[in-house]
Amino acid sequence: MSSGEKIKQILYSVIEEIGRENIQLNISSNIMFSQKYIDIIMNRCITRLTYESDIYDHSLDIIIAVLCEALLHFMLTISSLPSERKVEIKDDLALDIVIPSLPSLRSSQITARISIQTSYLILINFWIQ
Repeated sequence: MSSGEKIKQILYSVIEEIGRENIQLNISSNIMFSQKYIDIIMNRCITRLTYESDIYDHSLDIIIAVLCEALLHFMLTISSLPSERKVEIKDDLALDIVIPSLPSLRSSQITARISIQTSYLILINFWIQ
């Protein structure tokens, strides 16, 4: 099992312990609950990840980044926000998450600015029109 799969496995086991339906119900009724659940889930996952020695083939920054992305995917799904995942917008350029969905951005009268920060701390900007 890859490190990313192990991280997601830990994340979803924590979510199931808390109760996916409880999380969704509480966040649907009051979006402010999202911060509470993010804190609880992150703390429990990080605690478990510190005891998983096979995951530490990677730096802590990478582990946290994978965990945060997976948690963001979950939170977007349960909150029913229109979003897309793994979207290719230009040759060899894909975005992990687009909020709202790319068709929504393209059909609206607004121009969206996308900023990407890479692991080398280079900021890449471009526009969707």
